Amino acid sequence: MEQRYGLALTAAIFSAAAALGGLWSGYEAHRSADLSNQGLNIEASVAIVRYCDVDSRDRMESGDDIDELTGSSGGEEYTTNMERRELLNEVSQRPRRFLSCKLTNYGRVPVLDITYFETVTYHGGNTHKRQHNNEVIDAIGPGESRTFWVVNTDNDPLVFHVPDLVTYYRFPDLNRLREQTLSLDSHDYWILRRSADPAEHYE
Repeated sequence: MEQRYGLALTAAIFSAAAALGGLWSGYEAHRSADLSNQGLNIEASVAIVRYCDVDSRDRMESGDDIDELTGSSGGEEYTTNMERRELLNEVSQRPRRFLSCKLTNYGRVPVLDITYFETVTYHGGNTHKRQHNNEVIDAIGPGESRTFWVVNTDNDPLVFHVPDLVTYYRFPDLNRLREQTLSLDSHDYWILRRSADPAEHYE
């Protein structure tokens, strides 16, 4: 009798432990799914971060891009993946300091065919143009950055507002073009000149 009672008690204890284990496993699975969904939501909302500042042409590297703007005509020419010697040759007759902008991918997957949009003011402040790089940036891998140098090619100054929107594809979904709005202060802009120091920052 006592032996049966002991076996029954032991079985009851194991059953209770198994039930608790099942509940805990279910909780952990639910928690992991929530964390995963949170990660996906973060990834969906933020992938690219932009940073712009004045920098020396000595910092130019192979693989950088150049965005050449023309203050008098309102033109733009964007060239990607340049060799360092090509970059230096392009700016050899100009000042040593230029506006450098960096796009960094903080997501977990590559982004492809990146286009950024900014506003440029030409002709002494009379003409505003909404522009974008006319040659897409091919790819930026997770944790990687792409630097582009903004240059005014003539003596008429222009105003360059930092990029406020980027579009791209996120691997492996190559059918959905995504748009990401970049945080922007309306007073955050740069005056670019060809002669003397080429960039003045206002915020």
